[in-house]
Amino acid sequence: METQQQDATAAVDALVGALAAFDVIDLSPVLGPDVPRFATHPEIQIVERTRTIPLHGFGMQTLILPEHVGPHVDAPAHVLADRPDATVDTLAPTALWGRAVKVDLGRRELQAGELVDVDELLAAAGAGIREGDVVLIDFGWSRHLRPGGRGAAWWGLNTPGLTERACRELRDLGVRAVCSDSSTCDCSVVDGEMVAAYGHAEHFLPNDISIVECLDGLDRVPGLSYFAATPLRIRHGSGSPLRPIALVPRG
Repeated sequence: METQQQDATAAVDALVGALAAFDVIDLSPVLGPDVPRFATHPEIQIVERTRTIPLHGFGMQTLILPEHVGPHVDAPAHVLADRPDATVDTLAPTALWGRAVKVDLGRRELQAGELVDVDELLAAAGAGIREGDVVLIDFGWSRHLRPGGRGAAWWGLNTPGLTERACRELRDLGVRAVCSDSSTCDCSVVDGEMVAAYGHAEHFLPNDISIVECLDGLDRVPGLSYFAATPLRIRHGSGSPLRPIALVPRG
């Protein structure tokens, strides 16, 4: 028993020491009614002061929180009528943890509706994509949310995306998740009209490859990092909001 305790202490201490060598990049904006979202999704509502210290002895707000708002994960049940049981509460807590490879398309100044093909996708990857990786696609789309950009309303109606060949390649590589700084990840949208959705409908969700959307700050993430986000266990949930982070070696 004493040996087991010593081994556990050594293992935990080793993990604490390893994590101390990493910086954390927060990939979530502050959540509120104005957080960017896909145009047809409802917004967050915050009912302030539902409990107050003067009246109740403690303060509290009430949240009306759609499953697909801010950084969030899509479960297969979100779009697959034949998989109603593949809901977010069935995902493991570590389903979205893993080695993360960034696909850096920020300099491309992609346009709404434009599709990135497999050759460009792999060429823009900061490291070779391996089985079990989390793929972080930086479309450079956050630029439209910055001062001088087109704004959140336009951002929610327009996105670039991935070709069918690119989605199929990521599926064949056996990645864990595909994530992006856009509202629809692999899908491309122009003025609210869907142009392509090969990952959602054909290659990612049908093969239990998670989709994470609406990340903020991918331009600060290097080519290789460790990604971590944990979904809420929402009963029968089609998805879940996340607090995603990237761990990067310090210095």
